[in-house]
Amino acid sequence: LEKYAGLFGRIDNIPLCQIGFVVNTNKLIHVANLRVELILKNDAGVSDERIVAFPPLGLNTLGAEQGMGDSFKSMGYLLMKNGDLCDYHKLTFTVKSATATINGKKVDLLKTDNLHIIQNR
Repeated sequence: LEKYAGLFGRIDNIPLCQIGFVVNTNKLIHVANLRVELILKNDAGVSDERIVAFPPLGLNTLGAEQGMGDSFKSMGYLLMKNGDLCDYHKLTFTVKSATATINGKKVDLLKTDNLHIIQNR
């Protein structure tokens, strides 16, 4: 799991941003229903808990790789309505929980050590 990109803007003078996260696998498996609960925090201590959902990745994605050209990679996005958490470079995250269906079986990714975090790139 890696924080990937941030898009910024305003609607009715309210700051909004979209933070992207990328997951990938190097195994010949089918990953579906991937949900990662994150604790987001900025350098001022403002925090929020959010869940990121990802499209399927790995084998048999049927084109769900969102045009990334890589079925072993998937992106999930969070729309942030709290301007305090919109500074992509000052935003850090901790994974609270992560589950997915892998090859048809529900898996807790933290218990099986299947989720590796790449922080603050």
